[in-house]
Amino acid sequence: MHIRALSILQQQLNTLFSQLDVLHSQDYAEDSPKEFIENIEKELRELSSEINSATSSLLSDHPDRLLVELRTFQKEICLISGRVEFIRNAKFDFLPWSAVSMISRLASEIAPKQPVMVSGSLTSATYKIYPPSNSFGTIAVLQIPHLYKRTSLLHVLVAHELFHLRAEEVIDNLSGEILVKLKKLWAPSFIAERNQLEEREKNRPESDSDQLDWVQDALEIKTEKNESELLEHTRTIWKRIFTEIYCDIGCTYVFGPAALFALQDVLLLHNDATIDAIYAVNSIHKYHPPVSQRLKYMLDFLNTNEKLSDAENQLIKFLQEGTFNNYADAYNTRINSVRSDIQSAPRIPSDPKLAEILRIANIVVEANVKKIWEHVAQVGKNISSSWVGHVDEVVFHLGNFGNSIPSGTIIEDLVGIKPAAHGAIGLAAWIKYLADIGECKDPSQLPDLMTRQQADGNILLKSWDDAETVRRFRELSE
Repeated sequence: MHIRALSILQQQLNTLFSQLDVLHSQDYAEDSPKEFIENIEKELRELSSEINSATSSLLSDHPDRLLVELRTFQKEICLISGRVEFIRNAKFDFLPWSAVSMISRLASEIAPKQPVMVSGSLTSATYKIYPPSNSFGTIAVLQIPHLYKRTSLLHVLVAHELFHLRAEEVIDNLSGEILVKLKKLWAPSFIAERNQLEEREKNRPESDSDQLDWVQDALEIKTEKNESELLEHTRTIWKRIFTEIYCDIGCTYVFGPAALFALQDVLLLHNDATIDAIYAVNSIHKYHPPVSQRLKYMLDFLNTNEKLSDAENQLIKFLQEGTFNNYADAYNTRINSVRSDIQSAPRIPSDPKLAEILRIANIVVEANVKKIWEHVAQVGKNISSSWVGHVDEVVFHLGNFGNSIPSGTIIEDLVGIKPAAHGAIGLAAWIKYLADIGECKDPSQLPDLMTRQQADGNILLKSWDDAETVRRFRELSE
């Protein structure tokens, strides 16, 4: 039996090595997939050595222990196999290569110490990042849904995912302070609960049957409002809301209003998972704040942060001048649509306990939102490709995009050309798209809308690619 198990494991290892050999010989948009392959090959060699060592020491004297060890090795092989799939999906068939170089640039500026590999996903409808861990090695993996191959405008949301790599810094700095605030906000409820239990203790019935009912009621009260459990659940919900808001605001710093437009569109077909639903299946760690709340914080940041507010005012002024009136109208219409979505009330949990968890978590998020602004602004100092400081480029790109011309470079007097900021390119592409589709309400216009959406997305990808090509050429020349 043990020999059969060893044979199966060895065949699996050989299969993975063969797959990695093939993948290593193929071309990728960046170097990170091959680095990822080399890391996995190293892990497989170490795992093979561990299997041989365990077999030598346990096969004769402790066969039962060996079987337990082999089952553990099997789990590790399955985890590694999943990571090989990331590499397979990092090939051209699954990714817009012209966007990969832009994403790699953003990753190096947002999280300069963290290598990131861009991969595709055939099954997901959302962008997702996997931070480095024991399951994924030292390289983070950013997945782009294959479903968005024809809707490249949504790729501005990769900035949201990349900011996940920095969110823990703020959370770690706030962890002690947050726990104190949560305890303070829960204190009135905890005191009331204790008083209620003390009062019930005074009225303990004498008969056995009545006392059984009394004990059961008291246990239900105590279980329902366990203080440590409530604190932990509230902290988890606070962290989930805080993290998503942090990443949304980071994305807004890079792409400006385009971040709001993309988030609004990508979540059109996603229902907000209520806290009731995730609590029922013990998945509270997967909670996401409602769209209205996320858009509110993004718009607040856009309107309140001095740099972004000045940039948007400058943008609106440019759009209202000359031949850009149609762009100004499209922009204002979409911003009003965002404001309308913000006004839509999120669903209130039916369970009073969950409603209170959510209320307290949101109070603490609101109290610390300026910490998000400060940290994002600090990270933003390293982001040369943000739209901030490049509003004039947005207008320049709109002139080119209006004639269906990719626009990844800016003409400089005496110097020649310089690479355009990726954030400015993304925002210009979105404004062009908004003007193209107008207020499309007739289903008969859908084919034309889809064609325009894909065309505008293709111009965006080509512009990002041109900008990054010039930027890298300049870096090599210096």
